[in-house]
Amino acid sequence: MMQTLPYGTVIAFALIGCGHSDSDPRADAATGDSAELRENGTGEADSESGADVSCTTAHCPTVVASKQPGAWALAIDAHNLYWTTSASGIGTGTVVALSLTGHVPVTLASNQSDPVAIVVDAARVYWVTDGILPRNGEVLSAPVDGGALTTVVSGQSHPSSVAVDSTTLYWTNGDGEVLSAAKTGGTVSTLSTGQQFVSNVLTDSSNIYWTNWDGSGNGIGSLMRLPKSGGDAQTLTSGDVAPAGLAMDATSLYWTTDNLSKIALDGGATTTLANGLSQAGRLGIFQSAVYWVEDGPLTGAGDVKSVPIVGGSPATIASSQRSPVSVVVEPGEAVYWTDSEGGTVMRSNFH
Repeated sequence: MMQTLPYGTVIAFALIGCGHSDSDPRADAATGDSAELRENGTGEADSESGADVSCTTAHCPTVVASKQPGAWALAIDAHNLYWTTSASGIGTGTVVALSLTGHVPVTLASNQSDPVAIVVDAARVYWVTDGILPRNGEVLSAPVDGGALTTVVSGQSHPSSVAVDSTTLYWTNGDGEVLSAAKTGGTVSTLSTGQQFVSNVLTDSSNIYWTNWDGSGNGIGSLMRLPKSGGDAQTLTSGDVAPAGLAMDATSLYWTTDNLSKIALDGGATTTLANGLSQAGRLGIFQSAVYWVEDGPLTGAGDVKSVPIVGGSPATIASSQRSPVSVVVEPGEAVYWTDSEGGTVMRSNFH
């Protein structure tokens, strides 16, 4: 059984794939510790996994799990890594958990219709399914150590992101709504309407944040904030092209467009931390750095990068990734990302 401690607890980490028995067929299927990976001595990135088989340092990209078709959203707590897969077709997606100490992945939910976003608290994992068909989306949850699923809300219109606080779930719908409900389910509250292509919802103790874009050919986007105490949604900044990812720390919001930008939680001037991003995706933050993924112009041209939160020169953590989507950080240990085309979950150590 997997354990859960308050997020931020730093634990020792063993390399994924080292803790299973060679006689366990589940291990090879789930982790990708296969003959193909072990014996590829080409000195190049493995075309299927994205791992650089010629790399011999502790920072080398490592396959955490393979055979994860359409690996998509990521979440992490002090003990476990969680991700969704979103293979083609209704009812083929999964929600998976893996202990950070390197055991066999556990499927928390299967037969999901396009699970596109995931978040975790001390007890449960929450995710939203696009549903593919109109008004077929759901908000669901499961215990972090496995167990019965709970449908928190159903009948949603293509939900795209989800956030959680101590009592409440927040999510965005494809028809321009920001909504909330108790974590246990019940009445759905409409927090904001009239948004266009709304996504990337986040929350702190005082506010709810999300990104918007107008759907025009120019893709003009905005960053929004709504006080939990009530009132109207406020535009913190606008004018960028369509925002792709959003993350926050105790003082600032960070988002990706063609650039990586930063703004204080209460608004003000925008700071550009990196520019010239190529199809950037989601972000993660750990202490003094921001991490993000770029899909790149072609399959196999994706990157995972970082830059100091105070600005500076971006660093490339991994290149030649097939199609990286999401990134999270294990404090003090490693950065993880999903590669949807490669069907892998990847890791690079900090040290």
